[in-house]
Order: sequence, then C-alpha cells, then structure tokens
Amino acid sequence: MGAHSFQRLCENLDLPCLHHKSYQSQADKLYSNTQKVRDVFFSKAAEIVRKEHAKRDPSVAEPQTLMDIAVSYDGSWLTRGHTSLIGVGCVIDVLTGLVLDAHVMSSHCQACENKKTLQKEDADKFAVWERQHLGSGECERNFFGTAGMMEVHVSKIMWARSVMKHNMRYTIVVSDGDSKSFNAVSEMRPYGPHCIIEKEDCINHVCKRLGTALRNLIVDASKRKITLGGRGEGRLTQNAIRRLSIYFTRAVRSNTTSSEMRDAIMASVYYMFSKASAPFMLQRTLFMVFL
Repeated sequence: MGAHSFQRLCENLDLPCLHHKSYQSQADKLYSNTQKVRDVFFSKAAEIVRKEHAKRDPSVAEPQTLMDIAVSYDGSWLTRGHTSLIGVGCVIDVLTGLVLDAHVMSSHCQACENKKTLQKEDADKFAVWERQHLGSGECERNFFGTAGMMEVHVSKIMWARSVMKHNMRYTIVVSDGDSKSFNAVSEMRPYGPHCIIEKEDCINHVCKRLGTALRNLIVDASKRKITLGGRGEGRLTQNAIRRLSIYFTRAVRSNTTSSEMRDAIMASVYYMFSKASAPFMLQRTLFMVFL
C-alpha cells in the first residue's frame, strides 16, 4: 500500500494519518525486514532443490558442489501496460517449482518526487542535493530505463549472482516465448565463455501462439477475399482452432523425438481436414502452416 492509498484509508476510517516522511521511514524498516525474511526463504528453497536434484545425481548433494539446473524465468509489473514504475523478476526451479531468487526494480523514488519543486525553483541547489542523495544510498530508484526493459535487467542481475547465492548455474531456461531476457543472459555469458545457456520453450505458451497464429491466418486470408473461417463443416472455426491446439499439445507431450512429434501433429491435421467437404484452400493453407 502506497502513501496515498494509506492516506485514503485513514480518511475513510476517520483516523489521523502519518506524515509522508514518517510513512516512508516505516516503509523502509518494513522493506528491510522483508528482505531478510525473503533471503531466508530463498536459502531454504535452494537446500530443498539441491536435495531433490541429488536424488537423481548424488554427486551434487554437497553444498560446495557447483550444480547446473533448469529454471523458468518471468517478470511482472505493478500495473499493466508499459508505464509501470515497479517491476519484479523471478527464477523458479523446474524440478520442484520453488522460487530460488527474485529482484525488484523501481524507477520511482518518493524523496526525488518530493524535490521536484526544488528542481524547478533552483536547479543548481537540486543538483547538489541529488548528488548527496544518490551518494548516500538512500535513493529507492535502481532502474533508469523503460518498464519493458526491467525484465531483461533483472535477469542479468540474478544470473550474475546465482553461483555466489546458491552455488548453482541456471544453464537451461524454460521460456515463455519472449527471447529478450534469454538473449541478454546468453550474450552476458555469466558462467564463462565455455558454459552455454540453452533455451526451451514452454509447451503451454507454444500452444497459445499456435492458436493466435491460426486466428491471424483467418484475418489475413479475409483481406485477400479468401474465406477460411465462418460456420459449417470443414471451416476453421474457433472450435476447430481449440481442437487443433489440444491435439498439438498432446502430440508434443506424448512423443520424445521431433520426427514423432511432427508425424503426430500432421496426423491430427489430416484427421480434421481431410474430408471432401473441407475447402481445398483451407486444407492447402493449413498443411503449409504445419509443414
């Protein structure tokens, strides 16, 4: 809860409100204690992750042993859109589902916000104050880019400290389809030039992108005056797209090699659109998409 929201709450409850400086002081203490508790939880999570991986590979049981693991990474923001001032990134172990690390980025500082009037009245005096403020380490702002780049910046921070924090290397990343963070980490080479970080796509996100691609296919075809969607047997209806997405996901989960997956995926396409009633243009277009 921010200072403004806390003030509104006090007004509605007919209670005296804290001065913004007092509120900020209490918020700083709360954040400091929260960080300590968070670090304890991350350490315990790392111990559990190591024990679970040691069941598969006993050589990594000791905490002193460097361990390579597969993780998923994603970021989130306080508000939707590209204007959020606060963002967070999390690293999650794939085997256990436990959060190993998280980091918050903020492009907002309440103290700097309160000095905006001084900046307009006396720029030189504000510059002196700003240097002292930044040098004291009390500035809450730790990011100066766009909201969209927070996720990328956080990934670089957490990959750089994974060995020091848990003696683990995040060598496999299960991605949600957005490759910006993965590319940034790969180019950084946090574990040395000979340790390559690999990327694997999450099947749920791949399935979602397939449905989006098929819907876009209908729109693009309609611009060329070709009808693929609509109603009727053999049409690329919303129900057909949903079924294709389910068949696609099932084919990937049920097979191990890429050739087996491809055969199973194509079999589902032939099964749904090989009837004589299916428009020839629809059959040809779908086969081109899946091939």
